Amino acid sequence: MPTTTVTTARTAKEKRAELKRLGFFHVTGLTWIDALQDEEGEIQAPSHQLCHWGNNAKWTVAVLENGEVWLMYGEPDDEIWAILRKLCPRGRGAFVPCDDDRTIYPEHAAARFRDPYYSGHADPTPRPR
Repeated sequence: MPTTTVTTARTAKEKRAELKRLGFFHVTGLTWIDALQDEEGEIQAPSHQLCHWGNNAKWTVAVLENGEVWLMYGEPDDEIWAILRKLCPRGRGAFVPCDDDRTIYPEHAAARFRDPYYSGHADPTPRPR
């Protein structure tokens, strides 16, 4: 069974490449905003969500064993579901930081598409909450 301790170890290069190929980008530490409720918060996974995935409003999230949160937009196909089952063996149960009302700043997402650990907008290090 995967570890349940958030670490500062980055996801292996091969896993990062696979996630990026499937359309995921690293969102740990970025700010989610809800303009309707005038709220915002930092994207961090609580330790009980490690190795879980979530899906809501065409957004899919994967919370990896090291606490990193990876997000994609679009309906997952069979290949993506197969990868999620391997990366997140505990199944559904992760909070999806984007939905119909919540979003992240587009320029922050674009920076993380280029470099998953870009820290100009936010610290990408997982921290338990």
